Amino acid sequence: RNVKVWVTSGLFAAAAGGYLLILGANSGRSESKTASEKLSHGDQILVGDFDAQPRDSLSARAVSEMLRTSLGYSHAVSVVSRVEVDRSLRLMQLPVTSRLDRQLAQDLAIRSGYEAVLGGAITPVGKGYVLSARVTTPTGKELLTLSETAGSDDLLIPAIDRLSKSLRRTIGESASALDSVRPLAQVTTRSLRALKLFTQAQDETRAGKATSQHTLSLLREAIADDSTFAMAHRFLGIKLYLLDSVHASIRSLRRAERFSDHLTDVERFYALSTLHLVLRDYVRALDEAEAVWKLDPKRLWALNQIGILDNFLGRHAHSRETALKRWQLDSTGRADLPIAAIYAGQVDQAIVTGRELLSMHKSSTGLNSSSETRRLMALLYSAAASFDSAEFYASPRGESYEGDMQILAYSQLSRGQMAKAFATLGVRPRGAESRAALPDFSPVRESAAAAATMLLATDRKSAAKRLNAVLADAAFHSGDPADRFVGPVLALSLAGRAVDARHELQAIESALDSDMEAARYPELSLARGAVALAENRPEAAIGALKYASSSFTFSDNACRVCALPWLGRAYEAAAQPDSALVVYERFLSTGDPGRVFVDGPWRAVVLRRLADLYAERGDVTTSIKRLEQFVMLWKEADRDLQPQVTSARKRLAELQKSKPLAAAR
Repeated sequence: RNVKVWVTSGLFAAAAGGYLLILGANSGRSESKTASEKLSHGDQILVGDFDAQPRDSLSARAVSEMLRTSLGYSHAVSVVSRVEVDRSLRLMQLPVTSRLDRQLAQDLAIRSGYEAVLGGAITPVGKGYVLSARVTTPTGKELLTLSETAGSDDLLIPAIDRLSKSLRRTIGESASALDSVRPLAQVTTRSLRALKLFTQAQDETRAGKATSQHTLSLLREAIADDSTFAMAHRFLGIKLYLLDSVHASIRSLRRAERFSDHLTDVERFYALSTLHLVLRDYVRALDEAEAVWKLDPKRLWALNQIGILDNFLGRHAHSRETALKRWQLDSTGRADLPIAAIYAGQVDQAIVTGRELLSMHKSSTGLNSSSETRRLMALLYSAAASFDSAEFYASPRGESYEGDMQILAYSQLSRGQMAKAFATLGVRPRGAESRAALPDFSPVRESAAAAATMLLATDRKSAAKRLNAVLADAAFHSGDPADRFVGPVLALSLAGRAVDARHELQAIESALDSDMEAARYPELSLARGAVALAENRPEAAIGALKYASSSFTFSDNACRVCALPWLGRAYEAAAQPDSALVVYERFLSTGDPGRVFVDGPWRAVVLRRLADLYAERGDVTTSIKRLEQFVMLWKEADRDLQPQVTSARKRLAELQKSKPLAAAR
């Protein structure tokens, strides 16, 4: 499957615990040494990493994140989010894992124009700790100092809370606003150990270990320590979703919903919107994302979520407005404007905007933003059916850009270059299906190769060998059946193996609960339609495939066009060629940034079928146009596919000769 970009567009700004350093007794003290008039309403405060003695980077990070989260709800000042910090570090060509010590925090504040920097230290004293905080100007001039104490580990989290409220009170927060804020222990967790584990999981994620098994273990340990820790449930749910464990993901997100009273207002709406997006309740998910944005207009996650849901609901004009707002907040972030343009069918404009974004990063080839933009350009060009350009941007470029093998392979496949595509995908080459499976045998990729073999080479025997290997693979049957991908069902249907296709579909359906049925219903409808077509039940196939094509099909790549070639085939099987023609044209014209994964095996097939259907209607001009597009697309196809190109050229010549006669009639 492809990566689910929409769920990972903003990591949870959750707090984490730490060893606060507290002096003395069970109650805390706070004091202010400097007047707060030097901080103005609305000033931006950058929270740096705290020092720890003895040195304990995890505890220091925990304190910083906890304070950042708490201060994030202040109406007196604006705290710089972790997302903004990471963006600034990338612009400075520094890793996002860089420790934000006093000097780096001040440098970053000067570069970005922030008004103040918050730092400090945590120090153990006896069985307790003391936490000291210091607010300075970016140049280091002291504006405010505070300290807080507690006498044991159990009192560390309340100590952070008191320090945060003291700071907010001193810089002008109203008493009524502070009184309305629930204690941090109530909206995060009362367990220091759980908070520390959660912080470590966050740090590993920011270090590029988004799907690390160790990170999952940390989150599970945090939940074992505090089963009501809603932020950990949500974080684990999204990570499981990235690993295609949708069933387990939904269970975790449901637990976050159950314990949502342990979340701040922003975090609660965040968790619920994520759950409802996965369950395809787009209207509720949009309402909740908009609630996040109203509470925090600078939260990039909210704008990204709203833009995605706008597209899912067909509100493409509003999606563009949302993308513009996000662009204004973060011009170096994900390119939502080109994506919005693609969904609106404005492919040329999308490419222009993508080039502008790429130009911004041309001197920063080592940055993630540059790599992400190259991948974006590959998608944009593939959406424009410029597959040679898509291949250029998807291809690796030294150590700074590893390329995108999925986009590259399907771009090659669309051009009839199956040998290259199979090598790029890492599957066995054609003609070698009887060889022993490769060490990294992938049922997903082998099923895709089998489908392509059927569609492009009409080689049922070779496709059958690949599918037999998939069905015999132990790993394929070892996971949760409710999560099993539908690729083998589709490929078996194409190969005419209706009984096997039905068996595999029933194995999935028997494991579904209501949540999984909701999460997967469009792709399941596609599979049901494919099986019905293989069983020679075209009317039933049409019903299922129309249902699939009415929504974004796959939960991971938000495909709007996946079901359309199948629906066209179903209409042809039902002897409804005019409906088939309309659906095939809709397939070619629908804007979808991820359509390359469907164009790979289907585009050439659809072009040739359209040429035949138009010719049967007597529309020779359009038939010629579609056939010419096929010949151009496959001009560099594999040698064993070239007879199809030769046949198409002969047919073109016949149509050209018949064109004057058709015009005369």
